[in-house]
Amino acid sequence: MKTEVAELGDYYRVLAEREGITPMELASVWDPTDADEVAADFRQAFSGCAFGQNPLSVSADVTNQSVGNRVARFFSVQVNQHLRSFQVEDCAGPGYPDKKLVRLRDHQTFALELKATSLFRPHNANRLVLTSRSEKLRRDFSAPIRHVLLLIAYERSATELWLRSARLAFLGPNTTVQVRYEASVSHQMLSGCTRTFIWPEGGAI
Repeated sequence: MKTEVAELGDYYRVLAEREGITPMELASVWDPTDADEVAADFRQAFSGCAFGQNPLSVSADVTNQSVGNRVARFFSVQVNQHLRSFQVEDCAGPGYPDKKLVRLRDHQTFALELKATSLFRPHNANRLVLTSRSEKLRRDFSAPIRHVLLLIAYERSATELWLRSARLAFLGPNTTVQVRYEASVSHQMLSGCTRTFIWPEGGAI
């Protein structure tokens, strides 16, 4: 399958044509103040979660695909107990995004995708599939739609999964994606995001 490189905003415009739907703005520029607020709330929440002392227990036969889903659920439950200004909510149905990030004071909603991964490596070009349809975005979000991708790095030790680090990437219309026709990102591409939050400070992800 041929892979192209495009910007996320352009990808969604072409996708609308392919879906036979009137184009609309599905990826908007982040307000720096909003991004800083999200990063600050997650930073303090991660500290409160104490993931370094609290592993996720799984059975020995759990597959890697299932591990990713379990890590995402575990993370969401834990972090919601410590977030002060936001809450992570499910985004019903298959496809992108997995979650909604809802700001409590005004109910502003952001598209949130969680990905469980190995340690972040800036030169790793393996694809992370991001989005391939616009149905959920159109159904559950109103413009301006702002996207945030959260990579959660874990290590597995027998039946214990240890969350080691996390990386928030604030995606916008100019974010570079690979198109097949679906949009994906890689560690290499995310290393170039200008607005990012890394926990712990100086962490490997």
